[in-house]
Amino acid sequence: MLCFIFRFSCDELNLDWANERLTNPKWTRLIEFTEFYEAQLAQISETLDEAGLPTLDCPICNNDTFDIEAEVCLLCGHSEEVLGCDVCQSEYLYSTVEYEEAGLCPDCEDKDGYGSAHFEKY
Repeated sequence: MLCFIFRFSCDELNLDWANERLTNPKWTRLIEFTEFYEAQLAQISETLDEAGLPTLDCPICNNDTFDIEAEVCLLCGHSEEVLGCDVCQSEYLYSTVEYEEAGLCPDCEDKDGYGSAHFEKY
């Protein structure tokens, strides 16, 4: 029922309750309810797919719901800076790498570490 209310309020009444759900601590209790969480995940995933927005896996909720352009997870509300890899130019989250100053995404960081450990370059 709550999912219907959120969708109806957004689509029909132009109320931004989804944003309120992410920013107001009173709404965070809803995430504890599995049915609501799963329904929200399905609805947000569908919306992201339809819009064709680029996403990443969120480091907090581990879902592919982190909006790269807005730099926020549309499910749990986690936000952080999105960076670009110096080697492959892919986008990645600051918190997903070990060596922030290297400017490498997790994949290139792994390859660089392997190459260094085995005295070779990828």
